[in-house]
Amino acid sequence: MTSPYNRGVSLDINTPRGQKSLEYAQRCAEIWCSHNPGWQYIVTPENSDSSIDGVLVDPGLTVRAIVEQKSRDMSRVQLAEFKDEWLVTMDKLVRASGVGRQLRVPLVGFLYLIPDECLLTKQLADAEGLFVAKFRVDRTTTQATINGGEAVRANAYIDMAGAKEFTARS
Repeated sequence: MTSPYNRGVSLDINTPRGQKSLEYAQRCAEIWCSHNPGWQYIVTPENSDSSIDGVLVDPGLTVRAIVEQKSRDMSRVQLAEFKDEWLVTMDKLVRASGVGRQLRVPLVGFLYLIPDECLLTKQLADAEGLFVAKFRVDRTTTQATINGGEAVRANAYIDMAGAKEFTARS
């Protein structure tokens, strides 16, 4: 299945791994909403290649932030072993911060750590689209998509030290 928004490219979300990632993204949203009563986390269409993953809407129904969301199969301890850095493609950060600038809202990163059911959040850019989080950029070879492959690209390694932590509520 393809979307008119992705110019005929088959999306990885339509594969079994992609479908599992949707489940993790939903769990991430549930955790955030459970800690922020009255707020909504509204996702972009899963079958599009949107520059953002979702928006945060306050109880008065005003968009207050946009979200870049990723799920990783690593614990908080394992993330610390990777210098507390979250890898996001630089192109994705630039595009998302541009959307935030257009909407005049900040870009927030949501990193869901699957084994711990822990959500880390950090403001990445302000409402003018200027980056506010500390990160380094390096050209590296990484997995191309959730389904594998390799890609050489500029990647941002975002410092997650000091990120807000939310855990699942029983």
